[in-house]
Amino acid sequence: MSNDLTPEPGKAMLVATSLSFALLALVVVPHQLLHHEKALQALYRALGGGWFGPAILAGIVAHELLHALTWALASALRHDHLRFGVNWRYLMPFAHPTAPLTARAYALGSAAPGLVLGVVPGVVGLAAGAGA
Repeated sequence: MSNDLTPEPGKAMLVATSLSFALLALVVVPHQLLHHEKALQALYRALGGGWFGPAILAGIVAHELLHALTWALASALRHDHLRFGVNWRYLMPFAHPTAPLTARAYALGSAAPGLVLGVVPGVVGLAAGAGA
């Protein structure tokens, strides 16, 4: 019996977008209060304007690779059981295991990009007062 718990792409994108703005506020507001600098302006200056697009693309690739790497390490999943792509209807890139995972491995792989690309840089930036 298969228990496919994969979320609908449209719902997943709506939740992810809403959650992203809320989580961004968790970094931007404290940064503003602690360092008296407009965090988004600091981010724009750090990226130099022209680097924003390439930085976003690199972040998307890193995000999906972190999912896959963590799933592979947490479950001994072989690389040929990982699929990457883009759902063009929703403009949603994805990494997808094609073999079953334990709930633990799936949860670790799901959380990895948020921790590595979100929580860690956010905490470091707040502590150092460096941008957003």
